[in-house]
Amino acid sequence: MQGRVLHRSGNIHSFRPLRALLTASLLLSMLVGCGSSSPFEYVPATGKVTYEDGSAIPFSGTTRMLFASQSPPIDGKYYQKPAVAYVDADGTFESATSHKYKDGIAVGKHKILISASDAQGKLLIPSEYGNIDTTPLEIDAEESPFELKIRKPTAEERKNTKVEKSLY
Repeated sequence: MQGRVLHRSGNIHSFRPLRALLTASLLLSMLVGCGSSSPFEYVPATGKVTYEDGSAIPFSGTTRMLFASQSPPIDGKYYQKPAVAYVDADGTFESATSHKYKDGIAVGKHKILISASDAQGKLLIPSEYGNIDTTPLEIDAEESPFELKIRKPTAEERKNTKVEKSLY
């Protein structure tokens, strides 16, 4: 009597139609669930961040970097949220996350925001790089891998421990 049950009234009912319906529903939900609900197209983003002279920035640990899309909203209502990449101590970043983990950055131009300080709180990167209005870093998503060059902060800027208002 596998797949069948004796109902209280004594009738035998088959579970096969119910089992087939549940299996079909599960498969359909798995296929639908695999799609992206984002209206944006993403491309991989990798690269390296150094000072303009090519020397390494003495990052201590992992530093967060944001890719702020400069594209207009889709249909006037879908805005691209900034993608996040984590810069390792050697200045490299291997991926970025926009909508789903490691999905990349949206196609188009982006301003890049990055801020880092040493253990004493002294800036390793001039504060202008952490502000959407003043960052000189702008990239096109299609040009990955990126070689990002940052000017060294002046002695006066290094004394400043205050980071400007930014997306952080």
